[in-house]
Amino acid sequence: MIPLVHWAGWRWAFGLLGLLGVLWAIVWYIWFRDEPAEKSGIAQAEVQEIEQGRRIKQSDHRIPWTTIIRNPDLWALMLMCHLFFYGSYFFTNWSSVYFQEGRGLSEDQTKNFISLSYFLGAVGCLVGGVLSDALTKRYGLKIGRRAVGVGGLGLSSLFFLLAGLTTDNELAGYLLAICVLTKDLALPVAFAVCVDIGQRNAGTVTGSMNFAGQLGGFFITILFGIIVEQTKNFNYPLFMIAGCLLVSALLWLRIDPTKPVTIK
Repeated sequence: MIPLVHWAGWRWAFGLLGLLGVLWAIVWYIWFRDEPAEKSGIAQAEVQEIEQGRRIKQSDHRIPWTTIIRNPDLWALMLMCHLFFYGSYFFTNWSSVYFQEGRGLSEDQTKNFISLSYFLGAVGCLVGGVLSDALTKRYGLKIGRRAVGVGGLGLSSLFFLLAGLTTDNELAGYLLAICVLTKDLALPVAFAVCVDIGQRNAGTVTGSMNFAGQLGGFFITILFGIIVEQTKNFNYPLFMIAGCLLVSALLWLRIDPTKPVTIK
């Protein structure tokens, strides 16, 4: 983004990103269909084979809100994601300011650390998914999901704490990049659990979890600025985020992926 802003200016950078969104929407509109029979280019025999194997009707996706509200595992999942997003949205909304104003790093250094963070986050997502599947096959679904969730978020909490404590500015940058790596180990597992417990209502469960997570992103965006303004210290919010991630890690011990929330 920084090279793009330097090359085209920040207004054109917004325009170029918006254009990519429009192009993606057009491709999606042309390609995607709700039902196999609506998709052009699929042979009738293939459509019939797909339809014969389907066991879910459109009405099966409906789930009363009371089922969601009364389910303690789903509440634990939502709170876990809410606190998880405190860490995620630090990197989305505050990391650039933290590095430059809080740590006195240059724009190029900031760019490099943020790029490294997101690269390691992508690695963490892939590793977390593979690791959870491997553990699930060996030890069962409960351990396979919980171990990665507890371990990833627990380690991220530790590295956030260390980043806030260190006086070495570059070391803080590397520690925060590792935070993203370990934090995002749990990201694919969280969505996998939505399928585990949601089953045919996985979309509703995922939406509930993501709603709670986005609220966390909203709150950390405001709280980070308030804490810095009141204390004049950019590291205090990192201690708060470390505590949130620790609680998020412990909540995985409450989430049971073997207990579905769907209506039987």
